[in-house]
Amino acid sequence: MACYLVAYNAAVENARFSISNDIKAYGSWAKIGDSAYIISTDAEVTEVYDNLSKNLDADDNFYVISVSKPCWGQGPGAVNQWLSDNLPN
Repeated sequence: MACYLVAYNAAVENARFSISNDIKAYGSWAKIGDSAYIISTDAEVTEVYDNLSKNLDADDNFYVISVSKPCWGQGPGAVNQWLSDNLPN
């Protein structure tokens, strides 16, 4: 499985809510910031982008970035454990 950082800045709250729900629908995810998640999926990066960007406006910022180990960070223990368990080498 691949892991992707999904980061966005949507101007409209409904878009933020929709994107967040669509991210969580992938099933395996960790929230690492207000508008940033890491997901684990068999989907290709372009598929993830196409699926999640459907509610965005032209003024919104949105990125899907492939991530893998090693990684370093500071945050909640549950997020750190998710990263340890799910990020590919």
